[in-house]
Amino acid sequence: MKIFGSRGIKANIENEWEIVALGGNDKDGFVSLGNNLKTYLEVKWKCSKAKVDISKVLKSFLTSIEKKAKQRGENFSSLTNINLLEDEKGISYKWDTGKVAAYGNIFKCNECNRVMLVQILSNNISLAKKILSTLKCHSENHHVYWNVYNFAFLSPAEWKLESYSFKSAYLKMLFTKKSESLIM
Repeated sequence: MKIFGSRGIKANIENEWEIVALGGNDKDGFVSLGNNLKTYLEVKWKCSKAKVDISKVLKSFLTSIEKKAKQRGENFSSLTNINLLEDEKGISYKWDTGKVAAYGNIFKCNECNRVMLVQILSNNISLAKKILSTLKCHSENHHVYWNVYNFAFLSPAEWKLESYSFKSAYLKMLFTKKSESLIM
């Protein structure tokens, strides 16, 4: 296992997993992790200071997966409130199309105001528990942990990722704070 970190989000992941897709910003974004064959972990977040009914957000999410499954002629089943994690935050869920299955959790963090929707695309409940139980949605100690393609570092929390470029043997991350910038 290794630690993945991006935008204050941190989790223990399998050693061979890397970023498959990344988008958005600190307030609204997503990251998908996996290997060259498959995506295994999806994390979506959206900041909201308003009260959010996460059960409605989850229902909408599951309805959209069901609709896509039915368009492909696949079955769909889902369960919510499955108590996947010992330290349950929010609502845990499972869905299955017969071809793809996932275990996940949705919660709103009162500290950083992020609504987090996290899922492991696997029918392996022990893998899901192992990964999801390590997820952190915001940085601690005023530093943000980053680990992108095994390039790990801490940045001060007030420095925000402005842009990035990840290419084979080339990583570039531009951080800004007011009128200052830092390129990693």
